[in-house]
Amino acid sequence: MNVRITGTGVYLPQKKITTQEILSTAKNHKNTLIEKELLQIEKSNGVQSRHVASDELGETTSQMAAWAILVALKNANLQPTDLDLIIFAGAAFEQPVPDTSVLIQLKLDLSKHGTPCFSIHATCLGFLHAMDIANAYIQSGRYQCIAIVCSEISSKAINPHDPHTYSLFGDAAAATILTGTTGSSHIHHSYITTFSEGAYYTEIVAGGTRKHPNHHQCSIEDHSFQMKGREILKFALPKSQDVLDLIWPNLSRTTVDLDHIITHQPSRIGLLAFQRFFPIEKTTNTLHKYGNCVSASLPLTLHEAIQQEQVQRGNKILLFGMGAGLSIGGMVLTY
Repeated sequence: MNVRITGTGVYLPQKKITTQEILSTAKNHKNTLIEKELLQIEKSNGVQSRHVASDELGETTSQMAAWAILVALKNANLQPTDLDLIIFAGAAFEQPVPDTSVLIQLKLDLSKHGTPCFSIHATCLGFLHAMDIANAYIQSGRYQCIAIVCSEISSKAINPHDPHTYSLFGDAAAATILTGTTGSSHIHHSYITTFSEGAYYTEIVAGGTRKHPNHHQCSIEDHSFQMKGREILKFALPKSQDVLDLIWPNLSRTTVDLDHIITHQPSRIGLLAFQRFFPIEKTTNTLHKYGNCVSASLPLTLHEAIQQEQVQRGNKILLFGMGAGLSIGGMVLTY
């Protein structure tokens, strides 16, 4: 039994903010430091606009995820009741208990059907891990129609006083439907590795048992996303060559075997770093329109490449990215 990406779908929050609007806000607040830094950072981040979720519009993590799944199901000519399993692969939960996947199932009106659901947490590489898990389930015969969804509201975890992250991240949800097939679509190989010496390059300190929200020393910085971008690249790039060759033979030197490449969208500098391995004409970039959408970046960019017919049936594609931890990984599949 092979595995087929039967449908993809995306939900983007209705509110859209441009970098110019952020600059105007900084000017209105006479925050010259933020304004000056944003002008410089826009060039390195490469983000021109991003979407921001709104509580007033009901754009919660689970609701955005459910909407993205419904789009993916429609594109796959399937119904919610066709799903055997729902995997939530986002980096941030809606609430600690119950699990976010349960809330997604509820939003899809599948409560009476008892559709199994659970979450995995691997930050920006959550989608790849979920694809691996779903593939194993389908190969085993346990499930035959699985929804993988990543939904991120990064805007609630960003420190507005940190222009480096404030101007980079966006909110979005993206879903993929995997089904068993006897056709040519299948996953050829995947490989993900973690170098935990880079664990603290990307973190949110508070929110768990280390610094509970009620901890007397918790600050807004502790509850905000923190990232050492340059340190991550210096640490990860030297390791990437060996990892790429473990994903696919000679991948660090040639992409001749591949029709298209979908990468996580970390930042403009990060995408430029990827170009040392991946020719730009074989890649799809969405960073400038949506920002870094954390776990949703990979499936969102995949969806866009399919919609723009950059990825077509029978194409051999690479999914590649890096995540907090620090993890590096990829997957080669025939779409």
